[in-house]
Amino acid sequence: MSALRPQIFFISLLTLFSSSTCSNGELRLDKIKLPPGFKIEVYTGNVPGARSMTLSPNGTLFVGTRNGEVYAVVDNNKDNKADEVITIVQGLNMPNGVSFRDNSLYVAEVSRVLRYDNIESRLKNPPKPVVVNDTFPGSSAKSVG
Repeated sequence: MSALRPQIFFISLLTLFSSSTCSNGELRLDKIKLPPGFKIEVYTGNVPGARSMTLSPNGTLFVGTRNGEVYAVVDNNKDNKADEVITIVQGLNMPNGVSFRDNSLYVAEVSRVLRYDNIESRLKNPPKPVVVNDTFPGSSAKSVG
């Protein structure tokens, strides 16, 4: 199994966390049923409102949140444990999708898609985003009262 397979499996399991938490927000990993030979651990607890993720070929985990932030989670030691959580951008309108391609991070908001070029070399000082598309409808599924 390649070094990235456990991380990818972990990423897919994050969708189960909402049904595996107590009312106080504590994760109940013991409630998640895994196939024989698998284990589950918390990679980081420092990404509030995690919603969507993408893993770069270099192992940086980019996370979009319900709170309007996008984070980079870095495993500096390559030991499958998060060493650092870096805020890439704040104040976005529901960054509901992140993707990584050709050294660029793509972030989908409600009404536009942004691209952050050469992001991994600039995690602590991200470049200004390039607007890829801003022609989507500007409203969300929330009702306006």
